[in-house]
Amino acid sequence: MKNWGPLFCEPHYFYSMKLLLFLLIMIPINMIGQNLVKNPSFDNVNLPQCYTIPIGTANTFYILDEWSFANYGAINNNADCFHYCFDSLPWLSHIPYLGPNFQYPHTGSGFTGLYAFDYEKKPPLDSIIEYSEYLQGQLFSSLISGRNYIFSCYISLNDVCNYTFSDLSVYLSSILINESSLLLSNYSPQINNISYITVKNGWEKITIPFIASGGEQFFVIGNFTNYSLMDTIYIGGGNSDYGNKGYFYIDDVSIYPADAPVYSADAGGDQLLCEGESLVLGSPSRSQYLYWWYDAEGNLIDTTAQITVSPEISTYYVLHQKDFKFDESYDTAFVYVSDCADPLYIPNIFSPNGDGNNDVFWVRGEGISEIKNFIIYNRWGEEVHNCKCNEIGHGSNCCGWNGNFRGENAPVGVYAYYVEAVLLNGETVIKRGNVTLVR
Repeated sequence: MKNWGPLFCEPHYFYSMKLLLFLLIMIPINMIGQNLVKNPSFDNVNLPQCYTIPIGTANTFYILDEWSFANYGAINNNADCFHYCFDSLPWLSHIPYLGPNFQYPHTGSGFTGLYAFDYEKKPPLDSIIEYSEYLQGQLFSSLISGRNYIFSCYISLNDVCNYTFSDLSVYLSSILINESSLLLSNYSPQINNISYITVKNGWEKITIPFIASGGEQFFVIGNFTNYSLMDTIYIGGGNSDYGNKGYFYIDDVSIYPADAPVYSADAGGDQLLCEGESLVLGSPSRSQYLYWWYDAEGNLIDTTAQITVSPEISTYYVLHQKDFKFDESYDTAFVYVSDCADPLYIPNIFSPNGDGNNDVFWVRGEGISEIKNFIIYNRWGEEVHNCKCNEIGHGSNCCGWNGNFRGENAPVGVYAYYVEAVLLNGETVIKRGNVTLVR
């Protein structure tokens, strides 16, 4: 039936009863707040060259862990697998139909692909044979009756396709599906997509809420609609050989309770670091969350939830995070490197003459979180400036004195100041001194 595609894959479902029982006992109730799909990014494969992945037991199916093909008996082929481990970039020699803008995984090392429909006429009758491929996944635990869940995945239309449709659906089952039919139109999927899938270069996300009947532990992704009833549109941009096929890439599949708590990236907040010391950025790791840390130049430096840094100068770090449903968030932490023996830098002269140079007298310092008091007195002991500021940000000049007093230019001369500042590490620093105003 299928005459192109690189490697085909179908997974194994081997878990010993002892291990399964252990997981059910050890996983807390709130664990169901995360993605229930096994191997959701299609990263785990069973091939000798993928040495980081253990080879399965005698029950292992070919290549892709925890996934199967729901109508293998009819098509005699498995869903297509695309993986760094056995299909090195740029893939063009192995997957010639990805087009000039070949696809990268949305997350991790792999993704999968399947036919949803095929309008090509087949010999010997020169007619269209209605069929679809059905990707079957497995859950860590059964769904709970009456509970609200969300199904999501990232999907992309193959470059060769001229047509797309809005009938991609998901059937939930308490048992493993193993059909010999070309088109499973006798099934009534509980999850139905109603939007057209049109993105070719990149990924679009499908998110669909549903209510579980209870006991579902398997799910099947595919087209459950007869060709005459499908909602298809012509979008063009394909080719003449395979343009009438509806072929889709799928990655990052998730099923999770609708009330699952979600946490955004947390780099740990801005920090003050004394010269020569190190500190830890980030927050404790969360199950099924992915992390990437970048330095100020955009270089990837770590993929853990927390990192230890020891910069020589003040800089910042960016945390890129994907949660259990593969949504992305970012957070930035500034690390202020300071001479902790004298953390406040206060000039002894300033010139508020409007030339744009040294016009404001303000407290400088690496890692100031709050200025509790900044008071300036003239030679007669009058307060000419009194300021507090608890919104100190990177590069902030808050609480600065512009050299005015009672709406007029203050006279040149020497002024006394009092500063009480709180540092990012919680330390309170008090400093007194004099500043000369010149014009």
